[in-house]
Amino acid sequence: MAAKMLGIDIGTDSVKMAYVKGRRVACFVEAPLPDNAVKNGRIISFNALADVIRTMRRENRIRCKRASVSIAATNNIVVRRITMPKMTEEQLMVNMPYELHDFLNSDIKDYLFDYSLISMNEKDMTIMACAIGKSTVENFRIMAKIAGIKIEKIVPDVIALQAILPVQAETVPTQTTENRNAVKTESAESGDSSEEEIIAMTPREERRAKKKAEAEERKKAKQEAAAKAEARKAAEQAAAAEVPAAASSVSGMDPYSISAKMPWEMSAEERKESSESTGRKNDKNSESAEISAAGHPISDDGEMEHGKAKTQSNANGADVSGSSRQATSQTSAHDSDISGSSRQASPQPGARDFVILDIGHSGTRMYFYSNYTFEITRNIDAGSDRIVDIIARNNGMDKHAALTRLMTNQPSVMADPEVDDEVSNLVAQVMRSINFYGYNNLNNTIDRIYYMGSGIPTECYLKRLEEATEMNCEPVSDLLPEEARAAGINDGPQVYGCIVE
Repeated sequence: MAAKMLGIDIGTDSVKMAYVKGRRVACFVEAPLPDNAVKNGRIISFNALADVIRTMRRENRIRCKRASVSIAATNNIVVRRITMPKMTEEQLMVNMPYELHDFLNSDIKDYLFDYSLISMNEKDMTIMACAIGKSTVENFRIMAKIAGIKIEKIVPDVIALQAILPVQAETVPTQTTENRNAVKTESAESGDSSEEEIIAMTPREERRAKKKAEAEERKKAKQEAAAKAEARKAAEQAAAAEVPAAASSVSGMDPYSISAKMPWEMSAEERKESSESTGRKNDKNSESAEISAAGHPISDDGEMEHGKAKTQSNANGADVSGSSRQATSQTSAHDSDISGSSRQASPQPGARDFVILDIGHSGTRMYFYSNYTFEITRNIDAGSDRIVDIIARNNGMDKHAALTRLMTNQPSVMADPEVDDEVSNLVAQVMRSINFYGYNNLNNTIDRIYYMGSGIPTECYLKRLEEATEMNCEPVSDLLPEEARAAGINDGPQVYGCIVE
């Protein structure tokens, strides 16, 4: 990594900038973009962008001119993971453009190409191929001259995020004298002493432990509720089984006897025998009721009903087995129910699959990574703009005041039913995207969501997102080294990733 460099991320509504010295982020700043400077993720006015960057450097007294820029793939950039026969670098640079040809907007001569190697065996090689339009590179060159900076790298945002994913992921903290306390316990039986090491937990580990405990409590509560429901059903079956027995007892005869007589037609000995037979049958029915109350089926019909109770149908008719699986995925009538918990049950060893959720103002982006490698991006037409419009309309204020009320998370914001519905809509769309990805990638091991962005305060959506997906939701900044976790950097961690890439 360079000794000093600027990391710049150009978003849809703002520009984020980090001044990095070595691996330490000296400062992180963010500034809004003028209206229509960026439209649908595509930079429209490079001159306006240059003015914003120049102003940010001047106001924060940043003299460093060397810069690495992270931009969205919508800016005439194509990123694809492709597998090709094993070949030399010269052969690869000749063949790679033709592999990407179908994804380009114009002829291959209008693009510059680059790649990074993911894996290679004796026959094949898998690479992350990238193409960027020459006109886009020229526009950035002109913009950099106006802004007074020198751009050394242009990195797609998906690659910038990928660069920070493996950092500190699933690592064990180093044991030192400061974070370790030795506690001696004596065995009551042998009197031998043993030493147990208690390792201090990091804030990230504490959050994980707390979330795991809460998930276990929810799971236990669901299991208890399911057990009560099954016991109640068994009791109802037992009560239904007692009805014919009671009827037989009242009639004073065996209902299955072909030559049954009415009581007044019987002799004294016949009435006595009938009474004893009825008593034995009642004892048998009582025993059957006790077995049913214990949760076991009485007959084939009872077993069929017991089985039906375990299988329910979702909105579009797809069967979902098990109450815990049904509780994991909640989808609309137009979406297949793909259970998140069933995918987590048997993760592939060594796999590293993530979802990064970037909630912005005009929209939300979801980045899917498989084994630390970018797979696909999903765009959701839901962000803070709709919520701001609702707040402004319902409270008779302008959008700037409404945005301030949202970002400060005033209690009255979420109390508005329309705002609450909009947040619920965002959570539902995130779930649908994860379910759709799982449907097309059955071997994925996604078990957590990393969140970033400054569109909506996390207090407004994070808890319900965790409950809906039953996944851990953690800030992307947790993946950064300690010296890079500057205040606010979770709004745009690409500024660090585009430098270390």
